Amino acid sequence: MKRTSSILFALVLVLSLVLIIAGPMASPVQAKSSGPNSGSTAADDDSIGTVTWDDVNNALDQDDSYAGAILTQGNNTSHYLEVTGFGFDVSSGATIQGIVVEVDRRENTTPLRVFDNSIKLVKGGVISGTDRSTGLSWPSSDTDTYVIYGNSTDLWGLTWDPADINDSGFGVAISAVKDDSVYNRNAFVDHIRITVYYSVPEYYLTMVASPPSGGEAFDDTNDPPYEEGEEVNIRAEADAGYEFVEWTSVPTSGGTPTSELFDEPEEEETVFTMPAYNVTVTANFQVETGPEVPPTVTTVAASGITRYTATLNMNFDVGDWSRVWLQFAHREYGAAAWHYTDWTVRTEADEPSYHVNIGGLTANTTYEFQAQLDYPVGKIDDAAILNFTTDELYSPICFIATAAYGTPSAEQIDVLREFRDSVLLESTAGSVFVSLYYQLSPPVADFIAGNELLRTLVREFL
Repeated sequence: MKRTSSILFALVLVLSLVLIIAGPMASPVQAKSSGPNSGSTAADDDSIGTVTWDDVNNALDQDDSYAGAILTQGNNTSHYLEVTGFGFDVSSGATIQGIVVEVDRRENTTPLRVFDNSIKLVKGGVISGTDRSTGLSWPSSDTDTYVIYGNSTDLWGLTWDPADINDSGFGVAISAVKDDSVYNRNAFVDHIRITVYYSVPEYYLTMVASPPSGGEAFDDTNDPPYEEGEEVNIRAEADAGYEFVEWTSVPTSGGTPTSELFDEPEEEETVFTMPAYNVTVTANFQVETGPEVPPTVTTVAASGITRYTATLNMNFDVGDWSRVWLQFAHREYGAAAWHYTDWTVRTEADEPSYHVNIGGLTANTTYEFQAQLDYPVGKIDDAAILNFTTDELYSPICFIATAAYGTPSAEQIDVLREFRDSVLLESTAGSVFVSLYYQLSPPVADFIAGNELLRTLVREFL
C-alpha cells in the first residue's frame, strides 16, 4: 500500500512539474491561405539577360493576350518580367508559412527550345531569394495551364512578415532562355498569380453579465475562436428591474477592465475588436432607477357574493411606470395558507380597477382577501385585508318557499313548517315525501331564487 501511494505521489509530482514548465496552454493556430491573387503592375527588369519583354501588362490577366520576348541567337536570354502589387491583406499577427507562384507560359513553335532561366520573388521591390526555376521547357501551345513554383511551406530562402506580403512591392520575376542551337523563338507569358500560406493565432471570447442576475451578454457573431483585429458583434439584454450600463473587457488571465476595444461601449449592441489574447467581455448592469412616482394598489370590498362564488375587487395606479402586474391573495378566515389568482399585466392605458371572480367557496363561510401589485422595483401588498361571508344555504324546512320569500323566517313558512311537523311527519307516506322533497328541491329553489317572476308566482300559489 505504501509503495502504491509513493508511485501515485511521484506521478502527480512529475505531472505538476510538466504543467509548470509548459506554462499556460497556447491559443489555437489556424492554417490559412490567401489567393491566388493577380498582380496590378508589370515591368521589364534588365538586371538579367539581354532581351526586353514587350506588352508586359498582358501578364496581369489570363486572357490569351501575352507579354512576349523574342529570343535570338546571340541574344537568347530575356530580362526579368516583373509583376508586383498583388493586393494581399494578411493580418498583422500571422506567420507566413509558404508562397506558391503559378505561371501560364508558352513558346511559339516546336521543337521546344525555350526554358526557365530564373524565377525569384520580389520583396520590397527587390528581386531576391532562392531561384525556383525548374529548367523545364515551355509548351508550344496555350492550354491555360499553370506551372507551379514553390509550395505551401516554401519561403524561397527569405524571411517574411505580413507587411512584406501586403506591400505593393511584393511579387515575382521570371526570365526565359532559348537553346542557342536554333533560330528565333518567342517566349510568351499569359498570366502570373500568387497564393500565400500562413498561420494565425486565434483567441477565445467569453461573454458574462455583471451581476449575473442583471441580464445576459451575447456573441451574435458566434464564430469562435477569433483572430486579432477581427470584429465581433455583441449584444446585452437587461432582465426585469435592471438596466444596461456599459461594456468592459479584461484578459481572461486577469488584468484591469477597459472599454477601449468597443466601438460604442455604452450601447447595448456594439462591435468588439478582438485583441491578441483570450478575453472576457462583460455586460455591466445596474438596478433600474425607474420613474419617480411608484404605483399604488387598494383592496376594494368584494361584490357578487353567493353561497359558492364572489368577485374580488381592487383599484390601482401605475404611477410613472409603464406597466404593473396584479393578483389577489385569498383564504378562508383563520386558515394558514393563502390562495392566489394568476398574475395579470396592466398598463397606464387600462382602467385603474381590476376584479376576479373566484369559485369553489363554502356557503355561510367568512373569507379574507388582499390586492397585490408587482413592478420592477418590487412587490406591493395592500395593507388592508378585507373580509366577506358567503350566503347561507336555504332552510331545510322548505327550500322552495324560502327561495320565493327570500328568507326562512317569513310567516307563511311558519305555516308550512307546522303542516310538515303535525301532518306529514305523522304518517309513513308523509315522512317519505318530506325526505324526497329535501333531496330534490334545492336545485329547483336555486332556479326560483334567481327569477323574480317565478318567485312571485310561487308566493301567490302558497
